[in-house]
Amino acid sequence: MLNRPMDWHRLQTRLALALVLAVAGSAPSLAAQLASGQPDVRPTVPPTEYSYIAAQEAVWNYQTCAGRDRLATYQALVAELGSIESLARSKGLGPTLQRVREEHNRLLAISSRMLRRCAGGPSAALARARQAIAAFRTWVQDAPPHTLTQAEIETAATQEIFAVDDGYGAAVLNRDEAALRRILDDTFAFDRGDGTTTDIGGLIATLRGLNLISHRMTARTVVIRDGVRIVTGSVELASASATQSVVSRHPYTATYHCRSGTWRMVALQMSLERP
Repeated sequence: MLNRPMDWHRLQTRLALALVLAVAGSAPSLAAQLASGQPDVRPTVPPTEYSYIAAQEAVWNYQTCAGRDRLATYQALVAELGSIESLARSKGLGPTLQRVREEHNRLLAISSRMLRRCAGGPSAALARARQAIAAFRTWVQDAPPHTLTQAEIETAATQEIFAVDDGYGAAVLNRDEAALRRILDDTFAFDRGDGTTTDIGGLIATLRGLNLISHRMTARTVVIRDGVRIVTGSVELASASATQSVVSRHPYTATYHCRSGTWRMVALQMSLERP
């Protein structure tokens, strides 16, 4: 009998580690394949809930291959993955996605597995990403809808808008103007915190001059209203110059409205001056 929480935690850890080792030992190492001249052939991703993680990793892998000539393909993969995730959440599968993500993070915490950049080369990485996304889509389409409890509804709504907020942060850091224009609403207004406001073009122009090397949002909370989400938190910005890097933290408030099923940021209030 396992009567103590610590005993159960240790058993879970050992089982997870055993799973990682079993998977790692079930196939020749990538280094061995490369040394022998064999291609990086991986098993087909099955259409289960874990195809969500496989698709995320495969898209990340392709991103590490992507030069400017592959950027449009990468962005299309990200958009397709996001649309399938939105479909999953609309069917009440948000809690399942969150559970799978948390299980994956726990495995990574005790695993020595390393993700190799652009594994298999660009062509194989793209094929892998498309196959994993197809498996994820099949699972979502075939999964029966789940009726969420009120607590699950609130949790799923919070996770959904945080994912959009994270996407905005990534677009800012990567200076991805196309992604910013997908996330920001046509009516978007940016309040600089000094009594002046600007629009999408003004925000993009401001970001170009910051030379950001890090953009991290913390301590976030969300107010949930019908068709509206208001995210408040703190953003840590790190920018670099020829002589030094500067880190500053700023409170921010982002307001999102649902436009035809898609969350768009309509307002952002944040001072970009160092506090």
